[in-house]
Amino acid sequence: MGLYDYVRITKHPLVPKKYHGLTLQTKKLGRDMDMYELREDGTLWHELVLRRWESDPSTIWGGPKETSRKWLPKTDLDGDLEVHGTYEMDKSWVSLTLVFLDGILVKVSTEEKVL
Repeated sequence: MGLYDYVRITKHPLVPKKYHGLTLQTKKLGRDMDMYELREDGTLWHELVLRRWESDPSTIWGGPKETSRKWLPKTDLDGDLEVHGTYEMDKSWVSLTLVFLDGILVKVSTEEKVL
C-alpha cells in the first residue's frame, strides 16, 4: 500500500463535470500525503504546510504552536499523472490520467468501474 498524495480536481474544461470537486489519490508525486490541486487554468498547485512546534508538558509529543499554509505552483510537471478514487458514495471507482506539458494540463483520459 504505502503513502500517497491527494489531488483535488477543480472545474477544468478537459475534466468531465461529474469529477469536478473530487479529491483523488496518487503515488506519482512525492508520496508524502500532501495536498495538490488541479486549478481551472490547467496548472497543478502544491499546498505547503509549515508548523512550528513547542513542547507541551501536558502531552508526550508537544503540540503545534503555529501553522501556516501557502500554495505553490508545480511548474516542473511533464508527462502522465495517474489519480484514482471513488465517487458517487463509493459506488464507482475512477481513474484519471492527467497529461501535462510544461506544467499545463493538455489531455485527460478516464476509466470508470462500478463497484
